[in-house]
Amino acid sequence: MSVNYEFAHRQLRDFAFEKPEVVFAMLAQAEGLEALARVWNKLEELEASEARVAGADFSSYTKTGTDGRRLAVLKLPRAKSMCDVLFAALLSDPVRFFTLELTMRGPNLDREGNVLCEWKREGEGFGHANYGDELEAPTCEALAAAVERTVRGGG
Repeated sequence: MSVNYEFAHRQLRDFAFEKPEVVFAMLAQAEGLEALARVWNKLEELEASEARVAGADFSSYTKTGTDGRRLAVLKLPRAKSMCDVLFAALLSDPVRFFTLELTMRGPNLDREGNVLCEWKREGEGFGHANYGDELEAPTCEALAAAVERTVRGGG
């Protein structure tokens, strides 16, 4: 598994569910993105990789919806393999954690695409939902809008 996968599907997901207020605060400031880069780089070290990222390799977008719920989106670096995460989103009240993952599309699975997914708490662990949606032009703002549509639609 890639560092991107480990970071998004395990480290960031677990942190988002355990300490959502801290994650919201981190995604709202450059110092928080630098802290995320340090976590990423520690994972790189464990993989015996010399590759490193900086806070500037991440970008984020935060907003408060008309219903008062907060939404924060993080753009991740180095999404190269299937299931790597292009963007992650954290929604408040109740806490929900979404990912926009790299996938293959087309009848011959010959076109790179993306898929909207969500990690949900299930008992002592987590379940992974795949909503099948693809964003034609993935950006932080586009993922925020897709998450809001999914939540409004009952997903």
